[in-house]
Amino acid sequence: MNILKAVLKHEVFPALGCTEPIAVAYAAGIAAQEVGGEIEEIKIKVDPGVYKNGFAVTIPNTGGKKGNLIAGVLGALIRNPELKMEILKSVNCSRVIPY
Repeated sequence: MNILKAVLKHEVFPALGCTEPIAVAYAAGIAAQEVGGEIEEIKIKVDPGVYKNGFAVTIPNTGGKKGNLIAGVLGALIRNPELKMEILKSVNCSRVIPY
């Protein structure tokens, strides 16, 4: 197998939605799983590029909610980083109170 195929096989995987907020959700899911207990506070720090690209995009399965904050909170609540960049595929926020 050539090097390009090897890299693609190990480094490329599906993402659900815009990659920046999904990456925030994924990272929050990993962090929440490591914490293990009740989460009292979430701080999300991203670089300017991730902030800009995730600021106004719709998060999948949220009924039109937008941004890195909602993605991070959902990822922390889900706590299932095994789903990687598809961590929000089981989200159903049809009854979420708008923030």
